[in-house]
Amino acid sequence: MRKEKEVRSLECILTQEEIANLGKELASIHSEKCRSEARLKSFATQCKADIAACDAKIQSISERVNTGKEFRDVPCNITYDWARRVKQFWRQDTGEIIGEGRITEDEYQEEMALWKEQEERASQSSTDPVPSDAEFTDENNIEQKKINGAAELKQLLPPSDQE
Repeated sequence: MRKEKEVRSLECILTQEEIANLGKELASIHSEKCRSEARLKSFATQCKADIAACDAKIQSISERVNTGKEFRDVPCNITYDWARRVKQFWRQDTGEIIGEGRITEDEYQEEMALWKEQEERASQSSTDPVPSDAEFTDENNIEQKKINGAAELKQLLPPSDQE
C-alpha cells in the first residue's frame, strides 16, 4: 500500500487561549472599521460642503451670464436742490440719475450753518475786490454758488426762519 500525505482543512475545537486571541483580534478589527467609517462620513460631509459651495458659485455666475448684469459698488455723487429740499443721486461712471430723496432736517441744518459762516466771511471781506467769473477756480466757484444759494434760500424762508 502506498502512503501519501496531504493537508486538509478540517474542523477543530479551539482552545481557550485561541478563543481569547481571536476575541482581541476581532475587537481590534472592529475598532479599525469604526474609525474608517467615521473618516468616510467626515470625508463625505466635506465633499457635500464642497459640492454645495460649487453649486452656489454656479448659480451666481449663471445668473450674471443669463441677465448680463451684476451688482457692484459704484461711486455716486449727490446734488442738493435746497429750494425744493430734494437730493439726487447719480452714477459717476455714466452720469445716470439713479434716485432722488428728501433732504433730511440734519442735512438742511448743517448746510444752513455753513451758509451762515460763509456769509459772515463774505461780509468781512466785502472790501476786497470781487474777482471776475474767469478768475474763479472750480473750488471758488462752488463756494460762490453756496453763498449765492444761501441768499436765495433766505428769500424763500419765512422771516422767522431767516435768522
